[in-house]
Amino acid sequence: MVGEIVNGIFIVPYDGLYNISILINYSYNSTVDNLLKSEQDAPNFILQLVNGTQQPYTLVGNILGTGSLQIVNYNLVPNYNYSLLSSGTVKINNILNLNKDDKLAIIYNNIKVQTNLDSINGYINIVKIN
Repeated sequence: MVGEIVNGIFIVPYDGLYNISILINYSYNSTVDNLLKSEQDAPNFILQLVNGTQQPYTLVGNILGTGSLQIVNYNLVPNYNYSLLSSGTVKINNILNLNKDDKLAIIYNNIKVQTNLDSINGYINIVKIN
């Protein structure tokens, strides 16, 4: 990985094209409730440009990458057919054109389900390719 990390924020060292690969392993307390109306409601991790290196961060521009937590579709009733799997892996892979001093963050969005993760670990690889 090239660059510097300050308070969990990756600071891009040079203008250029970057290959970014992220794997996040997670788990949380299991539930049997049908919590989600649709797949779009699933909690996710996003890759996003931010301003500053201290919380609260200001999000900049559009989401650069998304990886949703895995869900199961029961397909039994018209509404709330989806539940979260209690553990899994989220993958985000992108090739991005970034500028020197851009600040990248990985952010957990628990959107409609207020479920905190019990454990999380992962891997991030950032390579400048031009």
